[in-house]
Amino acid sequence: MQEEIKAMHLVFEGRVQGVGFRYTAQSLAERLGIKGWVKNLVDGRVELFAEAQQRLLDKFLADLLSFIKSHIYNHSAEDAQPQSLSSFRIIF
Repeated sequence: MQEEIKAMHLVFEGRVQGVGFRYTAQSLAERLGIKGWVKNLVDGRVELFAEAQQRLLDKFLADLLSFIKSHIYNHSAEDAQPQSLSSFRIIF
């Protein structure tokens, strides 16, 4: 039996632009089979949408926070509706 696909919407605040955050997010997502997107916001934050099984989303977020922990001072995460995406991409 396959696990249900879940989704989450995240926003990261701090010095998260110009430190390789989006490329790291994409690399981690592709390694874990996460689908979604990441993009810089004009106010300096980074927005991310991810969908996969819950255990993979948890691992993805933990790995991402571990990578960027010295650069963020806040992040928010909320459940979202899965969109059946086919890949993880950086939105420019």
